[in-house]
Amino acid sequence: MLLSSKYSLPEVSDFVIDRSRLLEPLSQVDFEKVITVIAPAGFGKTTLLASYIANVEYPVAWYSLDENDNESSQFLHYLVESIHRATGNGIPRTRGVLESSKTVDLIATIGDMLEELRSFSEPLRIVFDDFHLIENEQVTRAVKFMLKHASTGISFALTSRSQPEIGLASIRLKGQLYEIQAQDLALTIEETADLLARHNDFDFDHEKIVQLQLLSEGWPPLVQLFALSVESADQVGRFLEEFEQGHTHLLDYLAEEVLERLGSDMRDVLQSTSVLSRVNEDISNRMSGRIDAGDLIREASRRGLFLSPLDSARNWYRYHPVFAKYLQRTITSADLKSLHSRACEQWLELKDPIQALHHALELKSIDRVKHILQQFGDELLLNGHYRSLGRCFQFIGDNEVVDTPQLALVAARIAQAQFAYDRVDMLLAACERNINRTDPDLIDQYGGVFATLRAQVAISKGDLIEAREYADEAIELVDPSSLDHAIASSVMGEAAFCLGKLDEALERMREIEKRARQLGDLPDTIWAICQQAEILYAQGELERSTNARERARDLIVEHNLENTPVAEFIYRLSAQQAWEALDIDGTKDFTNRGIAAARHLGESLMLQEYSLLANIALADADKDACLKWLDKLGRLLDHGEYHQDWVVNADYARLSIWEALGDLPEIERWLASVKPVSASPTNHFEQRHGRNVVRALTAVQRYSDANRLIRRLIRVAKKHRLVTDLNKDLVIKAYVDWQQGNRDESIEELHKAVAGALKTGLRASFLRCGKPVILMLKQLMRARELNEEESGLCKELIDLAQRHPEFDGRLRIELDPAVIDQLLMSDSCPEMIKRSPLTPREWQVLNLIHSGFSNGKIAEHFNVAPSTIKTHIRSVYQKIGVEDRQAAIDLASDMLRSIQEA
Repeated sequence: MLLSSKYSLPEVSDFVIDRSRLLEPLSQVDFEKVITVIAPAGFGKTTLLASYIANVEYPVAWYSLDENDNESSQFLHYLVESIHRATGNGIPRTRGVLESSKTVDLIATIGDMLEELRSFSEPLRIVFDDFHLIENEQVTRAVKFMLKHASTGISFALTSRSQPEIGLASIRLKGQLYEIQAQDLALTIEETADLLARHNDFDFDHEKIVQLQLLSEGWPPLVQLFALSVESADQVGRFLEEFEQGHTHLLDYLAEEVLERLGSDMRDVLQSTSVLSRVNEDISNRMSGRIDAGDLIREASRRGLFLSPLDSARNWYRYHPVFAKYLQRTITSADLKSLHSRACEQWLELKDPIQALHHALELKSIDRVKHILQQFGDELLLNGHYRSLGRCFQFIGDNEVVDTPQLALVAARIAQAQFAYDRVDMLLAACERNINRTDPDLIDQYGGVFATLRAQVAISKGDLIEAREYADEAIELVDPSSLDHAIASSVMGEAAFCLGKLDEALERMREIEKRARQLGDLPDTIWAICQQAEILYAQGELERSTNARERARDLIVEHNLENTPVAEFIYRLSAQQAWEALDIDGTKDFTNRGIAAARHLGESLMLQEYSLLANIALADADKDACLKWLDKLGRLLDHGEYHQDWVVNADYARLSIWEALGDLPEIERWLASVKPVSASPTNHFEQRHGRNVVRALTAVQRYSDANRLIRRLIRVAKKHRLVTDLNKDLVIKAYVDWQQGNRDESIEELHKAVAGALKTGLRASFLRCGKPVILMLKQLMRARELNEEESGLCKELIDLAQRHPEFDGRLRIELDPAVIDQLLMSDSCPEMIKRSPLTPREWQVLNLIHSGFSNGKIAEHFNVAPSTIKTHIRSVYQKIGVEDRQAAIDLASDMLRSIQEA
């Protein structure tokens, strides 16, 4: 008796994650192509293929395989039954022969079946689900025969945990293969967030979602189990830690689905290498004591056992972290300790200290860690292994570190790169005291290096005078060919940048990049390139800045430096420039990468990323998210000391949200407490701080103060050729003039800003003006003769501004006199309004009604009695010819929309 479940399409639950990003392209695949979905257990292979098949219009023969289908006769019976039913009893001859014969030839019967199918007039797709369970070579050859000899109109699809040997390579070469693999099936961060939202009725912090994404690497069972396990927001951190160590239910799942199916030889090799973060034939043979371990590792990967190749030659592999933790839980603690000890020794023999350190830490051996650091500390620092080194120094303890100048300097450099400036001072001072007490002659050896680090700290804190003094001291004391000399020179370059000496700063950074490359110092090479990108952007050299950022990102990826501070820097810089270009997807992508790079440094160092996420939330008109980010930014700023560059970016986001909320009291409070703008704002962060203040002053209608400050910003930007900042300053100047009613001046400045934006690529700065920018740009197009590029940019910006949503989803424009004039000329404006115009106050009341304000709220807004507002409302209704509030809202919406679409 045949089980109908084996030849029936599986049901797809309504409560599965939305996989439209995979299903939509799948629906466009040519029918003739073979579709393969190959990935380890739990990636949703069957669900994806079943979801796709459920929506096709042609017949499908679905065959769910299990271990018993390795028996040729059973395989053939189910295959024929599935195809016979799918085709509407379309192969009766083959089915009859099969039922009447006790023994059949597998290949011959399939050949007869394919011949009989030639008379079937419709297309047919044959699906093999869980093909990895087929180990019988005769059955495998039969499927290969089908793929090779099936007539036009018959196509195939399969799911598997491993690559099946059915001739897919030749099909691939013919361009007839559509492949979906584990990396395609892995949940994206958006899908992870969606799945959590479906299961849980509370919001997850973005950084926690990113942490879960990194832990799971998009493996759906882990995310699903996490979603089901966590019942409240305060449990999230605890369950993340538990899942990182190996949740019991996950272990049960892997035991049932994976380990029980393995032979003893493969199980031994997997267990003995599970402590390794990467594995090849050499290290697997060393760890297992076998000569065939490499072959078994490759076989395990081919079978889809959570081993991913790290290179195209498939020499190196890595375990999925969940699977590695699972394997380690199957080993006794004594054996696990022995494996870590063996791994530490083997990696040192192979000259791989970072891997050796990992195992020394697992063994909790201070002596081993110190020995490796003294031997390889400088090399590891040059190669950007900040996170691993930081863990080592935390494990050793400061008392052990400062006793050894070599270790103290490495620890201080890491602290400086992680913005822990107080820690740098503590380490250097303690080390100096120990040197003076034990061996004063060493001060001459280390004095220049200490000065270099103190110069870096001073420049990071914005103390330019102290930074230049320490840098001068370091340049005088250290060897001109040394790394410290290059770093001290870079401090001088940063100081030049901050002082508006962009050409000098750019030349110094190029020289530093060259010297750092010669010294093999990758982090400082990348850092110097990042600085060049910032300087070029400030000069308005958008294309050259972009090229520099791409060079830096390529080096980060090439040398596996994604989890270093310099990676956070370049991803953040890329996100900020993507934001200014209004590339929202790019902003999200780079921001998430920055969070991933900085996660281990703590939440306090994510202020920049949080500021970007606040901007994105505002662009999405997500009021709840905006309020959440406002709270986070305020909390971080209240409890931390940050460079002004960080603070002004956070203030930009906060002011944007306060303006969108109409929260003028908060803007007033910010103005009362904010640091004064420099008399000579010669760098991008002082300039942005100035623009923040101008925007705040304009919001509270302190136009004279705003005008004085914006003129100063423009004057300094012109003097120091801060092209991009000048472009942004002109946008703000145009906005301030427009708000004051100085339309001619506004249009003049706006024209300059539009012309400049063709070079700088600015977009977000224009939209920061809100809906009035629509009228400003339209007036510019009427009042000035623009060239084709300028006109095109104006139209693009108008379109972007019109599509930019408000928190309430409505199309709203501030009702200044120019807007009222536009309303009166609108086709949607009733004639009775044109004959009997509304007063300015009545227009404002109509705008507030349109915005959803109640009578009481409108009275509160104008600080008048509710009866006064009712009088205004009756007058408005009479003049516009409506009888109720909804009709007034609809009419206002029509008029406002007609302006924006004009």
